[in-house]
Amino acid sequence: PRFEQCRTEAEYTTFVNGSADHIEIDIERLPLAIDDELELFLNGRIFSTIAVRRDKEAEFDNWDDETLDVPPIKAGDELVIKYENRAILQGVFELLA
Repeated sequence: PRFEQCRTEAEYTTFVNGSADHIEIDIERLPLAIDDELELFLNGRIFSTIAVRRDKEAEFDNWDDETLDVPPIKAGDELVIKYENRAILQGVFELLA
């Protein structure tokens, strides 16, 4: 119930022209303190942590040619966001036309 008011968007883009793939996760209206950390999991494996900013938002934005090694994402992959080792938000990536 504590996280029901959160607004979450997660998008993954694969470009066919050979450009870097892109993943962006935005979480708004978090009922957490500034600098609290959230853990991001893909199919049960952690791939990053992000901190809550002063505007009560947390954001992850990465192109696959950057230094962070984010696993490839495909339709059906599960994203879970945890706070203090407890799943607070989760969803499954879908293929959009």
